[in-house]
Amino acid sequence: VLPPPINPFEVTPPFPPFAINLLVDALIASLPSVMTGLSSSTFKPLHGYRFRFADKCLEKLTRDKGIFSTKLAFAGARKQGDLRQIFISNFDGSGLKQITNNGSINMSPSWSPDGTKLTYTSFREGKADIYVYNMLTQKTSKLTSGFGNNSGANWHPDGRRIAFSGSHSGLTSIFTVSAIDGSDRKSFIAGSGLEVEPAYSPDGAKVAFVSGRFGNPHLFIRDLRSDSDTR
Repeated sequence: VLPPPINPFEVTPPFPPFAINLLVDALIASLPSVMTGLSSSTFKPLHGYRFRFADKCLEKLTRDKGIFSTKLAFAGARKQGDLRQIFISNFDGSGLKQITNNGSINMSPSWSPDGTKLTYTSFREGKADIYVYNMLTQKTSKLTSGFGNNSGANWHPDGRRIAFSGSHSGLTSIFTVSAIDGSDRKSFIAGSGLEVEPAYSPDGAKVAFVSGRFGNPHLFIRDLRSDSDTR
């Protein structure tokens, strides 16, 4: 008599790491044989179910949310000599989709906290500015303008504002704008040196950034509650 099949949703953690690795490998490879012979229109939604199934199993076994249904955003070129464009794909590289095709350099994509928008830096109008692509409407809008370059956007965890590096009066400092339409531009972190590459902490209480205030680039963390910097 064969034992009853194991329900992965009833397995109680902790689970041996080697077993989790084997399970993940099995989950990723599990459904293609079932999908053989299906039309492409049927296959695509099943491909998504495959990832969601793997997420549920991994979360049950490890108590950590899976990454199988997540998306990658990156700058790349389809062939040597092409200017870099923005692409998105599934976590395993499938489902590749090109977001930009503007004949200029594009870089530094950054997801909104809810995953519905993607900011990136583009030279499409001759200088660096920040644009946002809406995943739901598939439309692009410009978030920064004016003199100087603006680049390296990073979202606040609440999704309301974006921090970025902007040049002004010969200096490069960190600014914020509304994530909705780029309005309400405010100086955020400024000094006598280069201030670039802002990155919020998950709770939004701190910002990591690179500063040249001592001559060479150094990594700092600003505590937004005390307005103090730590190198």
